[in-house]
Parts: sequence; structure tokens; C-alpha cells
Amino acid sequence: MYTCGYQDVVMVYLRSDLALSSSSREDIERMCVDNLLADPEERIFFKDLESRFLLVSAGWLAALTHGLSLAEVVSKTDFDIFSGPHATNAFADEQRVIETGQPMVARVERETFHDRPDIWVSTTKWPLRDVDGNIVGTWGISRDITAQVEAEQALATSHEQLRASERQHRMLFEHNPQPMFAYDRATLRIVAVSDSAVASYGYSREEFLTLTIKDVMPREDHESLERFLETTVGGEGCDHRGQHAAERRRCGNVGCHGRNGTGNRGRSRAGYAQLPSTARRARLGLDSEEPCRTVVGGPRPAGLGSLSHGGLDT
Repeated sequence: MYTCGYQDVVMVYLRSDLALSSSSREDIERMCVDNLLADPEERIFFKDLESRFLLVSAGWLAALTHGLSLAEVVSKTDFDIFSGPHATNAFADEQRVIETGQPMVARVERETFHDRPDIWVSTTKWPLRDVDGNIVGTWGISRDITAQVEAEQALATSHEQLRASERQHRMLFEHNPQPMFAYDRATLRIVAVSDSAVASYGYSREEFLTLTIKDVMPREDHESLERFLETTVGGEGCDHRGQHAAERRRCGNVGCHGRNGTGNRGRSRAGYAQLPSTARRARLGLDSEEPCRTVVGGPRPAGLGSLSHGGLDT
């Protein structure tokens, strides 16, 4: 029997080129099969028509049998190795391959056991044929993909948590009692607006989304806004305070805040602005129908995120 390993195979070929040229096809096939079955990583199995093991690879023995020898595994079935439910499913798959002659290719399945943790595998099974082409059993390869599946599951969980967080932040933003809008720091275009802002300021949501932040601020405040955007990198609590243009029903100050994100030269991708409520303006003694200037701002509302691709980031 030939030893296992790529280097061993190459050495045999280099030493015995003349011998191989005179070997029979059966000898060469036997050499190849022996090397394949001796590989400690490959999980290869051959079964008869009743799904009893005829032959398994060294890798299959090492991974699944807790030290059993090949002689101890031959004639056993999956019911001796795996849990009942998995063995039942495997038997049904093999009988289907035998009946149809069609392989089962790269099925991802969970292998369950009596005495150890489950693993995930990718399994392919083919019909086993004799020299006359008759199906006399099945054979296959099973590869452990537990790490890959667990990583995919963790990623899916993370994505779902992110989506849930985005939904929560969007709700906090849209239903915040303080009138607010979010804007793109690169273009200054308003990209989202709270329900309170729509109700308080006379613009429809669609109208708000056609405006930029400069459209709701007087011209004399544009320069200070640009300085704010140029000098801040989305720091928490960094405020630009300027009057908004009371084009319709009410007036108030616009407090523009940075929000950490990805953008050119490290600048924030998005920001948000708070508009003072009618009650707050009343407490400050401001006329709700005339342009006014006051200091508005303070800490960013807890849980509020910034807009990215139409959704709220955490």
C-alpha cells in the first residue's frame, strides 16, 4: 500500500517512471485509490445496496469513529455512528441515488450524534457501479463546513440586529416630538424629516425632501454653516445655531449637528438639525409668525442615528 501525501506520490512517480509505464491500469488505479483513502482529511465512504459500509477513508475514521479500525466499521451502518434522525435521512438519500442513478451534490446538512456536538457538512453521494455498470451501492465525500456555517449564521444574526436597530432609530427619528430633519453633509440636501417637523412647519414631507438645509436658513447664516461643516468631523454635541427661514407659518432656530460617518477626508456623511417646537418658542417669548434668532441645540437625542442609503445607521 502506498503512503499518504502529495510528496510521497511525487517521489514514487520520479523513482518509478519506468515501472509505472509497464504497470497495469488496475495497479495504477489501485495506487491512486490507496492514496486518496489514506488522506487524513478527506472523508470518503463506500456503501452497499443496504447502506452498509464497504470501505471508508482514514479521514472518515479519524473524524467520526473515536478510534475504531476499518475492520470494525465495515458492515456497520449510519445507525451505528450517527443519531437515528440523521441516519434515517442519510439512508433515504442513498436509496434515492440507487433508484434513480442521479447523484446528490453538495447538500449542506447537519450531522447529529449520540455522544458529541453536531457538525455541519457538505455531502455529495454518487451511485457505486461495478465493471458492468450496474449500481451496487453508493459512495460519497463529506466535508466539515461547521466554521463556515456558524460564521454565516453569526453574520445573518448581526444583519438582523442591525436592521432591528435601524427600524428602532428610524421610529425614534420620525416620531420624535421635537421637529427634526436629517441632511446629507456633502450636498446639504434634506434626506429625512420627522413627523413633528411636517406637522409644525407647513411643508409636506415631499416638499422638505426637495430642499437643502440652506433653503431653511437665511443667507446671512450660510457662511457660518459652511464653516461648521468644514471644521467639524461629526463630533457629538458640535452645534451650528442659525435662524431658519420662516417661509410659511412658523419660525425658529436651526441647530445643526455632526454625526460620525464615512465621507471625503473623514468628514461626516450625514447630519441632523433640530427645529424648536411651538411650546419652546412660546417659553422663550418668541413670535411664532416672525423670523427670530435664538440659541437652540443641546445634546443629540438619545438613540438618534444618521441617514445612510435611505435608512438610519446606528
